[in-house]
Amino acid sequence: MIRFLLFFTIALSIASAVLAFLTKEKATVLNDKLSSLNQAAGTLKVDNSKLKEEKKTVETKVEELNQSTQQQKDALEKLKADIAAKQADMAKFQNELQTAQGKAADLEKKLEEKAATPPPPAVDPVAEAALANLKTELEKAKQGVAEEQKRAAQKVQEMETKMAQMVSKPKSEAGGGSKAPRSGQVVAYNQGWNFVVVDLGDKQGVTPETKLLVQRNGRSIAKLSITEVRPAAATAGITYLDLGRRKDSKEEVQLGDVVVFAPTPEPAVPGEPPSFSALFPQAKATP
Repeated sequence: MIRFLLFFTIALSIASAVLAFLTKEKATVLNDKLSSLNQAAGTLKVDNSKLKEEKKTVETKVEELNQSTQQQKDALEKLKADIAAKQADMAKFQNELQTAQGKAADLEKKLEEKAATPPPPAVDPVAEAALANLKTELEKAKQGVAEEQKRAAQKVQEMETKMAQMVSKPKSEAGGGSKAPRSGQVVAYNQGWNFVVVDLGDKQGVTPETKLLVQRNGRSIAKLSITEVRPAAATAGITYLDLGRRKDSKEEVQLGDVVVFAPTPEPAVPGEPPSFSALFPQAKATP
């Protein structure tokens, strides 16, 4: 009995030692795993912080790009307004020039009539002074028109450069640049001289022989005859499709109207002239 108790006590001691050893090993493994998890959590926190900073940087850059784009759009609108104002000034100078030329012609005609009537009348100091003043005004008007035309040409050149930079699409979006766009818009309109500037030019396939149509809401309201072609813009005279009669301001060409290439007319039947609908199938007759 004593021997059994002694054996049992030894076995219990051995079992306790083994259990303590296994518990210590498990605690060590768990501590290692916990340390690894803490390191991973710290790494994730650092990565999360970096991602937040990168996101903030990207948002800042996007905001700056949006502001830059808006500024460029505002500059383009201001340029269009300046060109329209200069063209209006040119039309005004042209009218004044024509008026001055008419007055000068009338005075010269009167002077010729007086000179042809015998006996020659005495020189009228008032008429001579008036003629001299008109000639002076005429020269000033001519100089002013020349200067305005030069400034307008410079503005158009600047507009072309800015439009080429801001409006033109990348080659990848336009089919690698191998195919010209089929539509543009009116960027300037002069009612007095009856001409427009469109953002289609030599780069888009426009030539002096190209025929264009002005459309609004899918309806053709006028056809354009090219007068000058530049790399990214062209000027053209206006012919309204209601035989030159403008019913109201809504029928007149406006800034932003769509400009498209006129369709090529189908071959006419021998002996018959091509009809108007064949030449301009999208145009509607105006009552």
